[in-house]
Amino acid sequence: LAGGAAHAQPALPQLVPGAAPVLIVAPEYAFGSPDWSAINAMVRGAARPIILLAGFGATWAQAVLDWSAATEDGSTKRHLSWNQDANPVSPAMRVNGGWCWIHEPEGDTHCIVYLKNVLQQAVEAVQLPDLQTGEIILHLSCGDIDLFPLICADLIQPAAQHAGSPQARIRDVLAPIAAGRPALVVGSLLQHGFNANWEIAVNALLNTVLVGRPAAVALCNIAHDRPRPD
Repeated sequence: LAGGAAHAQPALPQLVPGAAPVLIVAPEYAFGSPDWSAINAMVRGAARPIILLAGFGATWAQAVLDWSAATEDGSTKRHLSWNQDANPVSPAMRVNGGWCWIHEPEGDTHCIVYLKNVLQQAVEAVQLPDLQTGEIILHLSCGDIDLFPLICADLIQPAAQHAGSPQARIRDVLAPIAAGRPALVVGSLLQHGFNANWEIAVNALLNTVLVGRPAAVALCNIAHDRPRPD
């Protein structure tokens, strides 16, 4: 987003020329909650439409609720993807979540917090007993596409075997939507090596959840070492 001489990577206009909308995805645990203001300033400074998905890791839910009620940087509209009155998270526990910025240079900038629904079993579920899960899948209905941002283990429960899983809920959301309308499932991951669950997850998404419509699965930071042309 920033670019410039101090950055190893080129600026966004060099990576993606022109002024068309761009989707940027960062990994799970890429940032921490104190990073929001700096990232928000860069997003707001972009001269093109941007959707930025960025994981902020395990954060006290109270800090997230305080953020949603804050008034500084009032020009960015802050949202929770869930209804805290109807589906509350415990302020005394942590959540693993992400930020979803939607920025229009001549319009509004929004930032939506969404939560991980399924804990990673080997570490999060065992070593982080104060980590709670969300119950809502964020669905962005854009003018030309339906977009579903998920966090890591949210993707690995195939809809056919796990009723109520994020995959199953995406399938149910898409069921009444015209088959000609494209859909995109995006995952922010933290993966340290090949795991057969990802092969199963991607196959289930493409051939069950998204079957019959123009669709794609875009994963950030996956260590899948067996890509295949089909």
